[in-house]
Order: sequence, then C-alpha cells, then structure tokens
Amino acid sequence: MKKVLSVILVVAVAFCLTACGLDMSKVKGDWTLDTAGGKTVEQIAEAGGLNPAYCNMNVTVTDKTFTLITATDTPSWNIQVKDNTGFDCLDASGKIFMTVRYNEDKDTISFKLAGADGIAVEYVMVRGTSEISSNPKIEEGSPEIEEGSPEIVQE
Repeated sequence: MKKVLSVILVVAVAFCLTACGLDMSKVKGDWTLDTAGGKTVEQIAEAGGLNPAYCNMNVTVTDKTFTLITATDTPSWNIQVKDNTGFDCLDASGKIFMTVRYNEDKDTISFKLAGADGIAVEYVMVRGTSEISSNPKIEEGSPEIEEGSPEIVQE
C-alpha cells in the first residue's frame, strides 16, 4: 500500500510541476515591438525625428534563451520558466535579471526596461520581426541618442 501511495504522490507532484509552468512552445520564436510605454514605433520615431527602423526592437525566444535585438545592442539571457504566465531572464551569475510575461489571450509578451532617466517603460511585443537599422537619421533639432542598452527593471 505504501508503494502505491508513493507512486501516486510522485505522479501527482510531477503533474503539478509540469502543469504549473509555461508551455514554452507558445512563446518560442520571433517577436517585434508593438508598443513602448503605450506608443507605437512610428509615434516614437516621429516624436524624436528618427528612422522608425532605428527605434524598432526584435526578440527571439528559444527553449533556453531570450535575445533582444536593437539598433545598438544584442544582449541574450538564459531563461527559467517562472509560472504559467511568464519566465525570468537570468544574468551570468544565475540571478533574475528581468521577468517576461506572456499574455495568451492577446498572444503578446511584455517586459519593463528603464531608460537613462530611470523611468520604467513597458515594452509589448507581437509575433514577427521588423527591420532594424543602425542609422538613426536624426533630423536637425531632434534629441541626441545615447548608445547602449537601457537598464532592466524588475516587476
């Protein structure tokens, strides 16, 4: 009887562990920026007098990595499934660097980044890829662009 109960318990625990995690097949693939802070790429580019392709951002998600592709950088992090709504991106030491959420109803992923001003902005990504250009084509009188990645902010 103890063996039967042990087997049932092991099966129940295994089921709970797999049922509670995000099905990575739902988020694997390429994603492109839909909005940042509620603004589209076109709105952001227009406000700064920039080439929209310079303002764009793509993401590639695999079973093990999250790679962010921008005009100025391409950082990549290992991922660890957090729950059925998202996963954590881990830094080189294995600490949580940022959290990515998956919205199954809208089929989007989102995460927060802080700009040079320290203000966190939510980035929402949709499936696909978009052109990215390293040429900002800054028009006269538009703000200067700082090189480098924005700082990641935990939720």
